[in-house]
Amino acid sequence: MKYSICAFLAVLFMHSPLMAADLCDEHAAQQEVCYKMNNLRAQIHALDAQRELMQVNPSYYEAFGHSLARSARGILKIIQPGIPEHFMGLSEVARQGNELAKTAIQDDASGMVVTANLIKNNCATCHSGRSSANGNSWDRIFKNDWSVISKRCNEPGRNPYLCKSMNGILSAYSVQGTAPNAKIQDYEMTQKTSEEIGRILVDLKDKNFKHFDSKIRDAAEATAAEVALLASQKNPLAFERSKDLLSTCAQCHQVTSGTGDPRIRPDWFAYR
Repeated sequence: MKYSICAFLAVLFMHSPLMAADLCDEHAAQQEVCYKMNNLRAQIHALDAQRELMQVNPSYYEAFGHSLARSARGILKIIQPGIPEHFMGLSEVARQGNELAKTAIQDDASGMVVTANLIKNNCATCHSGRSSANGNSWDRIFKNDWSVISKRCNEPGRNPYLCKSMNGILSAYSVQGTAPNAKIQDYEMTQKTSEEIGRILVDLKDKNFKHFDSKIRDAAEATAAEVALLASQKNPLAFERSKDLLSTCAQCHQVTSGTGDPRIRPDWFAYR
């Protein structure tokens, strides 16, 4: 049986300890900046997922706002001079992150969605051909993009709902998966992204989508709930247990030798 798409192998491919290695090795002098930018890009990607999944969760958006502002300020403290756009752009991301959190606290759905889109557009513009920061394109910083995902999910023969949901899980996990190399331990985002993973898993179960073995799905849901609880308690074990979210799903989405099911091919997820 051919599945519409898989998600978690992409975590192995792009968000393991080897993620962004080529790009950040090229910039060894600013490797920490590179990894932090990769994590920032992952956060914006996860925000995009909310739009594509038609979700407006104020507490989730508030967490994103706080995290984006912290991340941008953190990069500004360590980035070296050379590209003025970075200083201007990151300062704007910090400001807009605070604005995103504010609109979320006010339960302003329109404000949340519009501000999230502005943050992405600002970053993408800085890393486009029109900017001196274009040495590292937007998609090279993080090799996954919802504009491509959405297009692929709507190809004939695929289940768009399941496809987007699985990529929604990947998007939420990518924030956690890119954090270790960036030397980031964010309890709030770890909690909220784990809750989002759990939400999607429950939704797929409730809608009776037969994408994976029920035991594996239940194990992933339980792990997500455990990580969310640990993070809410500010228990450092949350960051270790979050790795088990990947290993649970990798029981199905794993690399095999020979003529395996094409759903496991990692190059499906290198959206360049």
